[in-house]
Amino acid sequence: MAVMRQTLTFDRHIGLLKGALKVLIKSKFLVEPQEVWSLSNPNPDPHIHPWMRSVVMLNSREEFKVLIRGLIFNSSDPYEVIAIDDLSFSKGCVAVGENEIRAPLPIQCASSQFHCGANECVDGVKVCDFTPDCPNGEDESSCLSQCDFESDSCSWHELAQGDGFEWVRGSANGDSEEYHDQTPPRDHSTNTSAGHFMFIFKNSTSFSQQALLRSPKFQQSGSDCILSFWHYNSGQSVGAAEMHLVIDGLDRSTTLWQTLYNQGNQWHPVTVQIGRQTRPFQLSVTKLSLGVYEGVSAIDDIMFHNCSLPGAMETCPSPGQFHCSRSKACVNYSQICDLIDDCGDGTDEENCSSELMCDFEEGLCSWTQDDVDDIFDWTRIQGPTPTFNTGPWKDHTRANVDGHFLYIESSEPQKFKDTATLISQPFLPTPRRGPEREPPCFFRFHYHMFGKNVFRLAVYIRTRDSGRGNLLWFCFGDQGNYWHKQILHINSAHPFQIIVEGTVGDDFRGDIAIDDLSFLGCEPFGGKLPSEEPSTAAPVPTISITPPHSCPPGQFVCKTTRQCVSLSQVCDFTPDCSDSSDEEHCVKEYCDFEGDALCGCGSPEGWYLYADSSNGGYGHTTDLLTPPITKTGPQCTLVFWYYMSGFTVGTLQVVLCAKRGISYMGDVVIDDVAFVDCAPPLRTDVPCDKNEFICANGHCISEDTLCDFIDHCGDGSDENHYICKGFSGRCNFEFDLCSWRQRQDDDFDWLIKAGDKPLTPRSRPSTDHTLRNPSGHYLYLEGSFPQTTGHIAQIIGPLFSRYSKDCKMVFYIHMSGEDIGTLNVYMVTNSNQLLLNLTDNQGNYWKRQEVPLSSPQNFHIMFEGKVGINAQGPICLDDITFSAGCILSSSFETVSSHTLLSGSCPPGFLKCDNGNCYKSEQTCDFTDNCGDGTDEMDCGTSCSFEHGRCGWKSSLADTFSWTLGVGSIHRIRPSHDHTLKNESATPAGFKGDKAHMRSSVWKESSARCKLSFWYYISEKARGIIRLFVKTENELREVWTQQVMYEEWRRAEVSLRKLRNFFLIFEAVRTRDVSGGVALDDLEFIDCEQQALRPGSCPAVTDFVCYNGDCIEYHLECDGKADCSDESDEMDCNGEGGYLFVNSSVQREGDVARLITTQQFPASIGICHLRFWFHMYGSHHMGTLKVYTVGHNGRPLLIWSACDNLGDNWIYTNVILSNISPFRVSIEAEVGANQWTVVAIDHLSFTRECHVGAPVTPVPQICHMEQFQCLYLFECIPLSLRCDGELDCQDHSDEDMCSSVVPGTVPPQGECETGEYSCSNSTCIPALLLCDAVLDCPNGEDENGCPIKECNDGELVCEATADCVAYYSRCDGVDDCPSFNSDESSCYECPFGYCLNGGVCVVKANGPICIDPSLVDNEELDRSGFDVHRELPSLAIKPRWSGHPRLNISVYPWKEEPKISTSKEAKLSFSNPLYKCSRSSEA
Repeated sequence: MAVMRQTLTFDRHIGLLKGALKVLIKSKFLVEPQEVWSLSNPNPDPHIHPWMRSVVMLNSREEFKVLIRGLIFNSSDPYEVIAIDDLSFSKGCVAVGENEIRAPLPIQCASSQFHCGANECVDGVKVCDFTPDCPNGEDESSCLSQCDFESDSCSWHELAQGDGFEWVRGSANGDSEEYHDQTPPRDHSTNTSAGHFMFIFKNSTSFSQQALLRSPKFQQSGSDCILSFWHYNSGQSVGAAEMHLVIDGLDRSTTLWQTLYNQGNQWHPVTVQIGRQTRPFQLSVTKLSLGVYEGVSAIDDIMFHNCSLPGAMETCPSPGQFHCSRSKACVNYSQICDLIDDCGDGTDEENCSSELMCDFEEGLCSWTQDDVDDIFDWTRIQGPTPTFNTGPWKDHTRANVDGHFLYIESSEPQKFKDTATLISQPFLPTPRRGPEREPPCFFRFHYHMFGKNVFRLAVYIRTRDSGRGNLLWFCFGDQGNYWHKQILHINSAHPFQIIVEGTVGDDFRGDIAIDDLSFLGCEPFGGKLPSEEPSTAAPVPTISITPPHSCPPGQFVCKTTRQCVSLSQVCDFTPDCSDSSDEEHCVKEYCDFEGDALCGCGSPEGWYLYADSSNGGYGHTTDLLTPPITKTGPQCTLVFWYYMSGFTVGTLQVVLCAKRGISYMGDVVIDDVAFVDCAPPLRTDVPCDKNEFICANGHCISEDTLCDFIDHCGDGSDENHYICKGFSGRCNFEFDLCSWRQRQDDDFDWLIKAGDKPLTPRSRPSTDHTLRNPSGHYLYLEGSFPQTTGHIAQIIGPLFSRYSKDCKMVFYIHMSGEDIGTLNVYMVTNSNQLLLNLTDNQGNYWKRQEVPLSSPQNFHIMFEGKVGINAQGPICLDDITFSAGCILSSSFETVSSHTLLSGSCPPGFLKCDNGNCYKSEQTCDFTDNCGDGTDEMDCGTSCSFEHGRCGWKSSLADTFSWTLGVGSIHRIRPSHDHTLKNESATPAGFKGDKAHMRSSVWKESSARCKLSFWYYISEKARGIIRLFVKTENELREVWTQQVMYEEWRRAEVSLRKLRNFFLIFEAVRTRDVSGGVALDDLEFIDCEQQALRPGSCPAVTDFVCYNGDCIEYHLECDGKADCSDESDEMDCNGEGGYLFVNSSVQREGDVARLITTQQFPASIGICHLRFWFHMYGSHHMGTLKVYTVGHNGRPLLIWSACDNLGDNWIYTNVILSNISPFRVSIEAEVGANQWTVVAIDHLSFTRECHVGAPVTPVPQICHMEQFQCLYLFECIPLSLRCDGELDCQDHSDEDMCSSVVPGTVPPQGECETGEYSCSNSTCIPALLLCDAVLDCPNGEDENGCPIKECNDGELVCEATADCVAYYSRCDGVDDCPSFNSDESSCYECPFGYCLNGGVCVVKANGPICIDPSLVDNEELDRSGFDVHRELPSLAIKPRWSGHPRLNISVYPWKEEPKISTSKEAKLSFSNPLYKCSRSSEA
């Protein structure tokens, strides 16, 4: 037929059977017929429509024939057939008769040639050689180098047809319904259900079925040829799949790839190495069914890479290349004589010395096995190594199973680190001396390291006849199932030998192979190597002498100028000395470890640092420590590159601690370490910009960083809770969910990470984002069981107003791990609008996200987490913040949500359970206003726990929680509760590592208010229990106990006069069993205000009503009577009238602003603005806002309201705060409707606003011979103080007496800063707190100490439970509030500080205890400091000799170190601060 566009038309009939009808075209230039049309669907109704019409397009550049192939796979009905009829070709098809004389072709090709169809012929060997030689690539058209199966099968075809188990081209939404459960849901190329692939189609069952997908035939391939494809193998009985290399003339096929069993419901990438093939070859993908096949197996996106030979060139572009003599190709000089035909014509391997090359086809050539220093020998083998999943399938030279290579067998009897050594013949020195310049000497070899237990391959050069010599090259671990080439440049001034050493791993899958070893430019040496080498003497170290100085203690001496700077300025990333010597011995801002530079870090030399896992055991660690860093800026970031590879690579933690995995396979490498933005902010004289916030220390920060839970100022003023009152919806999840709520219609809940509770290894955050501490909390969802792929967890925030402007949300996410899942952020209105979508791995660090928010409707923000396929790590959230422009909707509720029945109580009242009514302000005031306790029920009140928790709430952020428990006879919990003395009662027994239980906020307590309770601390499950009082400004511990008793004990704690406070019980379990501590029978005593006649107020600034009641100072003259006698509103100025916004003549968005002419002094949390406002009209009401405006003109939002709040006046009391002097601005913005009213009235400021400080009345004073009661103004004779009887109505005359309640902290305030006041009013250095030595007479300095075990030489901070490093002592920075123990006794030794005969020596960071035998020649630590001044050295006797000898260590119960006679063991005595000299070994 003529070569032009043609069609074939015919009628077809396919009965109700499984079969196929195909149309193919065949020409003499096609190796296999090419399929152009196929149909495998049976006729759905052959009786009604027996014949169907088909039209097939025919395209070919050459003469061709048409083949119509009918296939019947399986049918038991002999009457079911495939039939065709009425065949016809279009007019464009011109038939060529068998005897017709054709016009002669312009060019006649020889039988060994291929006709390109354009009057051009090419050699037949160039067909299918991965290089298009025809002008249009016709020689490669039937053997494409890549195929996605979208248009056709690219000549890949099923070889074993007819057994009902075959490779078929199809798609997920193909025409045949039989395909649907045998295909992947999507192809890989297009990731759609319409995409095509080759898959296994099974339509019959027999015991042995084989599907064999055969590629087109390729003539040859280059040495770097590889094949990649994607494979899908899913199902419980899907079986194995293999790929084989079939080479013409070889009886055996070569296995290239194998996969076993179910690989999951996903496409997997595969890469196999083809290598240099000099004969025609094909590939086969084989599946075998033994009658039980059930699953999905498919292949897609087949692609050959780097398979063509180099093309011909007239001249080579580089002088370092070899010009092949026949093919005219150019190859690199290093490829000459390497046993591989890279030219394609073999000329690069001609005229080569066989003495310098070895492919191991005939033996070891000139190489020899080492029979002296190694353990076993290399093995010569043909084909794959015996052990599955390790070693090569084929050699490198021939790239098939007929070739030979050497390998080490890692199975028995070999053991871990056994070596096999191969030694070359000796060679002459390089470069060799002579009149002409000699080419360089190269050693080339190919290696194969595949298997999860592969250890090491190394190459050495030696210049004597024994030993290993010097290491030239090495490689560790699994390098994949590939042959790799390595070229080493040899440079030796002496005759040398090359040694190739393989080392066995710690299991049997660790085979290592080598092949094609060759030398180029090297000349053999006929003699033997010498037996010894000269040695090199070590250099003599130099000693530097530092000149004297005159700096006072506590300052650093600059190196050259001898000027003095504060120790707190050393190592702070800012040079304060003019010669920068204060930063000389510190960590560098950038380090690439080049040029032997270790940048202050202790570690081996090199271009990078690595932790060698071959040395050491499982779990061993090595630390890379920087010098001490004194302080950093708020945005300090550590950036470094790391490389972790190996099956058991272990872990890397920051600060850099490498932990070894279960085996040697996995070194940890770091490089290019940089500290970014770490210099502390510097105060300048340049005023802050209008868009900046002025910090209390004078620094300027961007307004975008305000109130984001990060201390950008350096003094915390940008995160002050008064400054951040105008920022709504923010949450750091340290105690609970704040204003966020779990959705009820999702699959599971978000959780708060509790304390140090571990989550998924490797992919979990090591710290939270807020505190950057393992004890911090964050929100997370865990995708492990029982959650499955696709399950969602949703959390929704508060309702924001549609009038929010310049509103944005900032939050931090941590999503580490492949297929971890998805995090979606939605704006929820009437529908869900997707704002952000994050999928899969986002990096193993906290990542900042910012989302702008704007909506014409009120809206919520919702976070949705979706479980991924593997879910190997949690999706984590932390520090959600909204900008000041985000305004909450419905800030005021006109009807309380606590109202139970509409109309049952007057407006503003709540209903009691007994039918009475009470005001909302009467809740949690210690007064039973209802008569049945309804108003106090949920406050955390007196409780026996017989009928629940009485309002006491557990924290969601705890490791475990308080729980209602029953008695236990195992001495873990109490055997019975305290209330009813029986086992069925339910005390609140603690069952976690740490738990908190808190009350609601109590409004005010009386001066005699006490809390009594019964507690139990078990003997087996030891614990600590504490009680804290939390007010708006402080968190204070008021009681603690950890002594074990075998019975219930009663405690009574004085709370006294408090306002707006809540109580927190904290329990810590000290043993890993259930139980620990228990509480029962909590009772508030004399806490209601009526229990005592009026007297002193909770705060000295309170206003005293005429009737003696107390109200807070900001309620005076605020236009609203708060005293029952209304005396707080007497003598106040007030006039009629009000201000309002006339919205009828305004447009939406118009703003009316009222600003004070007077500037108020800077203040935080003490200045109050009181006013009444009215917002009534349509639902399109605008907003009302209050700002403070600093002297740079930047407004700080303090308060806002919006929405229609009803036709009534509403009172508000706003706390005004600003770091700088400020004015007050009240701003109203008009909404979208004219019929709205925004009005304000009766504005007033408290007296504190004008002075910027609290205004306190002149206190009443008793006579000097009288004692003034502390909480009520009352005077009693001084002789009645501490007489054991209560004489003051507030009982304060017996406070601070020697009979302090066990476990309480004595009253403080009479001692100096850095000291602690014992119960007998004596003062001791705060350094002695929590050191397990009873320094106070009653031992109260050891009460309430944290359960924290620190490293030797560290200080336990009693307040924060942190470990303070020795170098952080006495640095001018208070790391341990509230007694500042880290800054205590910096220049003196406390009395009796050292035990066991130790000697106290004052160092740069305070006193330490050392061995007295080392005092005379003690080497003082001078790293970064000049300590030539004489330091006091005092020998002190043990403290409190009347007490038994105690172990003084970082923490009680830590074993005392044993003192040996070795020098290393005599450097320290057991003490919280001692000189600790450790070995330098990792």
